[in-house]
Amino acid sequence: MIKSLKIKVVYNMKKITSVMLAFAMTFSVCTSSLSAYATQNETIAYTYLLQDTEDDIAAIKQSWKKYLVGDVSNDDEQYVKDYIYNYVDRYNGVGGCEYAINSYHEPGGNTPPWRDAISTGADVEHQFVSIEALAKGYSMVGSTYHEDPDVLSKIKTALSWMYENCYNSEVDLDGKVNTNDWYYWKISSPCALVNTLILLEDELEAKYINEGVAAINYFVPK
Repeated sequence: MIKSLKIKVVYNMKKITSVMLAFAMTFSVCTSSLSAYATQNETIAYTYLLQDTEDDIAAIKQSWKKYLVGDVSNDDEQYVKDYIYNYVDRYNGVGGCEYAINSYHEPGGNTPPWRDAISTGADVEHQFVSIEALAKGYSMVGSTYHEDPDVLSKIKTALSWMYENCYNSEVDLDGKVNTNDWYYWKISSPCALVNTLILLEDELEAKYINEGVAAINYFVPK
């Protein structure tokens, strides 16, 4: 049973990495006139990735983590410290770790971790962007919140609430998602979720990985 669970989690992390690359390529397509060519290669990249070795997958994920939070473990330059302080820890806006912490409240019933309710796709995006901000603060070496257990606890609570109450296969795609809100449900929210799962793969139990992948599979089908 343990072996089968491990295989499932490994496959799900491959799925997350595949979606991550698909998002990156999709955004590139938006600024390119070679849409058909890029879409074709996106499919090829996805198929190829699922056949890749674990070392290849690990290298891709490590590169993405470095893109998200850098690699400053041996960097004492003041400008690096200033960047972390101003744009990761103390940035007073959506996307800042401290802002996400200060505006967080324990979810319960229909009340999400951030804001009073979820009425639109933008509210969904706000939840996942806030979770991602916490994940960046937790993961970035030099951050005030690096490996802070309270931050990790908030992330887990928020992920569970979102999957159980808002972002799962019970959402009516035709009635709610495939409208003017589609971008928030299918692009920005899963992108932030993918980033969170990539950053915290080693910190999250299989439950969070599997639920995240189940949601991504539903809102962003292959």
